[in-house]
Formats: sequence, C-alpha cells, structure tokens
Amino acid sequence: MRRLEAALLRRVRLVRPVNEAVREAVRLICASRGQIAVSRVEPLIGISARSLERRFREMIGVHPKTLCRIARFQYTLSLLNRQTDIAAADLVYAGGFFDQPHLLREFRQLAGLLPSAWVAERARVGFIQYIEPLLDYSGD
Repeated sequence: MRRLEAALLRRVRLVRPVNEAVREAVRLICASRGQIAVSRVEPLIGISARSLERRFREMIGVHPKTLCRIARFQYTLSLLNRQTDIAAADLVYAGGFFDQPHLLREFRQLAGLLPSAWVAERARVGFIQYIEPLLDYSGD
C-alpha cells in the first residue's frame, strides 16, 4: 500500500493545474449546454482559437467542439430521463440540434443507441450504465 501511495503521489505532482482560460471556457460551454459556438468562447476568454484548442487537448483531453457535443448530449439525456414521452421535434429544439437527423447521428455516436432505444432500454431494465451529467440540468 505504501508503494502504491508513493507512486500515486508522484503522478499527482506531474498533473498540471487547469489554466484559468480553459476553466472559463469549460464553464461557458457547460452553462450553455453545449449550445455556444467555440468562436464565441474565444473572445470571451481572451485567447486564440489555436491556443484554446491546444490547451484543451492538453488539460481536458478533448477539443472544445467535442466538449460542446458532450454537454449537448448530456442535457438531451437529462431531458429524456425526466420526460420519456417528449416529442422528437421538442427534443431536437430543446437539445440544440439542427434537425432530427443531427440528433439521431449524435445520439448513435455518443450512446450507441437511438433515443427511442435508450428510453425503451431504461424502461425495460430500469437503468443503463450511465453517469449523471457534470451539471445538474433538472432545474431548468
């Protein structure tokens, strides 16, 4: 246990703190439920697009646009978890998708299922391996 603890402590010291500009960009993306254009984030945090993308990859592990996709998807899941009978058009609009094919493509890529299959699976099994979103979307 001591060896494991020492190894983990060495690794923790190697982790760089998150840059404040990146932290603010993540906050803006999550607060907008992924519905903010990355080009609008850059002037708000005062760094260039290239610099933001590089820092995101280093500190977050994904591109800013990917985080927007994830935040939009998580919000859409929260809508489905609260209201399983929501109309597809309402889900598209509320989730911030361009159209229904966009919603279906994103859902399939990120969940491996279509929204209707997601709802059916949750109803049949009672749960799906799912971690709650980073933000609480239940109060909107």
